[in-house]
Amino acid sequence: MKPGLDNPFAPRDHGHFVTITPRVRLWRSIVNSTLFVGERGCALVDTQVNHALARRLLAAIAREVGKPLLYVINTHYHWDHTNGNPVFQAAGATLVASRRTARAMVERAPRQKAFLSGLRTPSPRSIPSSTWEG
Repeated sequence: MKPGLDNPFAPRDHGHFVTITPRVRLWRSIVNSTLFVGERGCALVDTQVNHALARRLLAAIAREVGKPLLYVINTHYHWDHTNGNPVFQAAGATLVASRRTARAMVERAPRQKAFLSGLRTPSPRSIPSSTWEG
């Protein structure tokens, strides 16, 4: 196994990249995000639990990769994977998700807001506009 991935249940130092391959990096945090590095720029899978961690991740991408973040891909609607969307959208990334995920982000937002009571959940402008059926 790769260093840092040998025991997924071990205590971790939150907020750093683990290189999987030269083009794939895992951001180890409360919720993991995966960065794919391409020729023109990067694509990020999942955006962290809050804006502070999202800003930390965005700074690390700029510092360590030095390529623009072109896309953010939301795997599902849960707040802990989408709450950083506004940070990356403001930085110019296109938000991408399945139509089902984008719909769930809107339809289930009131339930998530009630559950979280006080935490910021994604606003409607942070819902992916680039979607696919599936």
